[in-house]
Amino acid sequence: MRQYIIRKSLMLIPEIIGVTLAVFLLMHLAPGDPVALIVGDHAPPEVYEQVRAEFGLDKPLVVQYWVFLKHLCRLDLGRSILMNRPVTEVVAGALPVTLQLTLTGLVVSYLIGVPVGIVSGVKRGSLFDQASMFGAIAFACMPSFWLGSLLMLSLGVRFAFFPVSGYGSIRHMILPSVSLGLGGAALTARMMRSSILDVIRMDYVQTARAKGLPESAVVYKHALRNALIPMVTLLGLRLGWLVGGAVSLETVFSVPGMGRFLVNSILNRDYPMVQGIMLVLALCVVIGNFLADLLYSLVDPRVELK
Repeated sequence: MRQYIIRKSLMLIPEIIGVTLAVFLLMHLAPGDPVALIVGDHAPPEVYEQVRAEFGLDKPLVVQYWVFLKHLCRLDLGRSILMNRPVTEVVAGALPVTLQLTLTGLVVSYLIGVPVGIVSGVKRGSLFDQASMFGAIAFACMPSFWLGSLLMLSLGVRFAFFPVSGYGSIRHMILPSVSLGLGGAALTARMMRSSILDVIRMDYVQTARAKGLPESAVVYKHALRNALIPMVTLLGLRLGWLVGGAVSLETVFSVPGMGRFLVNSILNRDYPMVQGIMLVLALCVVIGNFLADLLYSLVDPRVELK
């Protein structure tokens, strides 16, 4: 286990470097000049060049990227051009909000998707199975920001059950979490159904039925454990999808997470802020996949970490 963790941890290094390089090049090659947004179009040339030198934008791209990597080794993500604040300070305040929204959306997706998938697989071809799979397809096709807008208009504006914007209480997180989790619940239900259908055909499940065990015991004590293994794989993949959905929903619901800062920074060409936020988001996805690999051994002891 120790060797496996060390090897997987070392593999994170080239992945993170690749992400930083991709984000760095995309932002610097995009049209627009962040200095012009700061000093204005009619600023004297000497002021313009002074600001460029202050943020290191007068150096070649290779030098700028090397400086960024050196600062990253000291956990220094630079200073925001737009906000004139350390990026690390901004990320430290916004990251817990984004993680809360992501994790609550993940809980919603599994609390809804896993039971629906189990019942649909056990009662294959029933009315519940057909209706739930039709609903799963419908919700899977809905973008989270569009679903969030519908929930905001219906439950937030028309009936005023929940607040439609802001952050600070559990009620503020209900609509964003449900908007984020329903799409994931649809895909989770479909995979759980498929996994259950595969497992209940196996010989050891048929043997349990032949012994006269109740169907509930056959499903929950014998079939469910192996059927949950694909859900662990899905957990790592879903985390990246949920983080991306949280970025858009934070803008829709005015949640002060990293998504709002990321959108504003992209529009204003705030290179240090974009690079810092994208690096943290990518790191969250990589760590999520890493934890999903480790959970394999807990769900099924037969899985060896090699």
